[in-house]
Amino acid sequence: MQALPLQYDFFSEENSFKWRGLLVPSLEKVLHQVHPNLVSQLGALQYIEELILLLLSTLCQAQPRSVQDVEERVQKSFPHPIDKWAIADAQAAIEKRKRRNPLALPVEKIHPLLREVLGYKVDHQVSVYLVAVLEYISADILKLAGNYVRNIRHYEICQQDITVAMCADKVLMDMFHQDEEDVSVFPLMDEEPSANEEQSYYDLVRSFLSDGRTFERTLTLLIKVFREPFTCSEALYSQQDVDSIFSRVLDVHEVTVKLLGLIEDSVEMTDEDSPHPLVGSCFEDLAEVRRELQNCKARKAAGPDGISSRLLKSCVDQLCGIVELLFNLSLKQGRVPQLWKTSCVVPVPKTPSPKECNYYRPVALT
Repeated sequence: MQALPLQYDFFSEENSFKWRGLLVPSLEKVLHQVHPNLVSQLGALQYIEELILLLLSTLCQAQPRSVQDVEERVQKSFPHPIDKWAIADAQAAIEKRKRRNPLALPVEKIHPLLREVLGYKVDHQVSVYLVAVLEYISADILKLAGNYVRNIRHYEICQQDITVAMCADKVLMDMFHQDEEDVSVFPLMDEEPSANEEQSYYDLVRSFLSDGRTFERTLTLLIKVFREPFTCSEALYSQQDVDSIFSRVLDVHEVTVKLLGLIEDSVEMTDEDSPHPLVGSCFEDLAEVRRELQNCKARKAAGPDGISSRLLKSCVDQLCGIVELLFNLSLKQGRVPQLWKTSCVVPVPKTPSPKECNYYRPVALT
C-alpha cells in the first residue's frame, strides 16, 4: 500500500512566502463585485486570504484527482446549504471556462502551486473547480462583512468587521469550526495554555492584559454597534432612554480601560532588577480610593467645585475609577490642577447676630 503524503502546511516558514499576498489583489476585485462602493483595509483582505488557504488545505486533504473528487469533498466538508451553492458556482465556472475566464482569483498562478501541494499534477479543470469554490466562499464572506459595515454606516471593512459578521452567520462558523480537533491548527486563534502548564507571574500578567484588551474591544464593539442607532434616533429615544440602557456598559468599559492603563503603566515602570511587575498595587489603589470616598463626612461643606461630600459618598461606584485616574495622572505628570490649589474662604459667624468683622471666623474650603 502506498503511504499517504504528509499534509501540506500553507503557513509554514518554508511555504508561506509562496502564498502570502497571492490572493489579496484578486480579493479586492471580488469585493468590488459584491460591494462596489466599499473599500477594505489590507489586514482584512489578508485575514480572508488565510481563511481561504485553510479551506484549500481542507479540500486538498482528500487528494483529489478529478472534478468529481473535489465535489465529493465539498459535500462532505461544507455545511448545508453552502455546499450546494459553492458546487453550482464551480460547475458554472467550468462551463464558462470554455469561452473566457470568469474567475477573479488567479487560477493560472494557483494551478502550478497545486502540484507541490498535492504531490502530483492535476488537470487544469480541477484547479478551476477548486478556485471557483474558494472564490464563492470569499465573495460570501465579503458580502456578509460589507452588509454589516453598511449597517453601521461605515465605508471601510476592517478585520474586526469580518470577525463579527462571521460570528452572526452559523453556516460560515460551522464551516471553519466543524472539526474541534482541528481548531488548534487554526492560525487566527490565540492559543491558551493548558491547565497543567505552569505559568510564571509575568506570563499571568501578560495573559491578564491580553484578556483585558479582548474584553475592552468587545465592549467597544457593543457600544459602537448598538448604542449608535439609539443616539441617532432622537425622535424615538431620549437621552434618558439611552443612559438607562447603556450606562452600565459604559461604566464597565470605563473601569476596564482605566485598570488596563494602570497595569500597563506598572509593567513599563517596573525596575529591571525586579523579578516581576507589581501589578497588585493597581487594585490596591482602586480599593484605597473607594475606601476614602466611602469615609467622607456627609456633613462637611462643599469645596470651590460645589460638590458636596454627601454626593461623593453616594456616587462611589461611578467616581472611584475617575478619581483614582485623576490622582495617578497628577502624580505621573508632576503637576497639580489649579482647582486643587484653590480654596474658597467663607466667613462663619461666631454669634447668632454678628455686627462687626471680628464676629466672623474665616474658614477655607478646599
